[in-house]
Amino acid sequence: MARIFGTVLILAGCAGFLYKWAEGEKARQRMAGEWIRLFVRWGYALEQEHVRLYDFLSFYETADASMQAFLDEVCVCMRNHQNPSGQKIWQDCLQKHKRELQIGQEGWEILTSAAGAFYGESSAENLRCNEICRKRMEKFLAESRLEFLKKQRVYLPVGMLTGVVMIILLV
Repeated sequence: MARIFGTVLILAGCAGFLYKWAEGEKARQRMAGEWIRLFVRWGYALEQEHVRLYDFLSFYETADASMQAFLDEVCVCMRNHQNPSGQKIWQDCLQKHKRELQIGQEGWEILTSAAGAFYGESSAENLRCNEICRKRMEKFLAESRLEFLKKQRVYLPVGMLTGVVMIILLV
C-alpha cells in the first residue's frame, strides 16, 4: 500500500511541476499580450484623439493587476513630478516592478525602449517608436509561443519519464 501511495505521490509531484512550469509560461505570454494591447491603444489615442500620456494612463485599465500597479505608479510619479524626465520615471518604475511584471531579458529591453514611445519629443516620434515597440513585442510573443511548444514537447515526456525512473529506483 505504501508503494502505491509513493508511486502516486511521485507522479503527482512530476505532473504538478510540469503544470506550474506551463502556467508560468502562459502568464508571461498573457503579459506580453497586455503590453501589445497597451501599445495599440496608446497609438490610437495619440493619433486619433491627441490624448496626453498622463490622461491616457489615468483611465487605461488592464486585466493584469501587476501591470495596473506599475501604470498607476507611473501616473503618481508623473503627477508628483518626481523626476525631471518622463523616460527616467518610466525606467525607474519599470525597474521597481520588474519581478511582478514577469518579463524576460528581451521583454525588458522592449519595455525600456518603450519610454521613447511615451515620452518622445513629438507625437510623430511617439507614434513611430510605439509602432516599433508593438512590432517587437508581437515578434517576441510569437517566438515565445513557438519556444513554449518546443519545450513542452520535450519537458512533458522527460518529466514523466523522470518520475517513472524515480519510482523504479525508490520502490
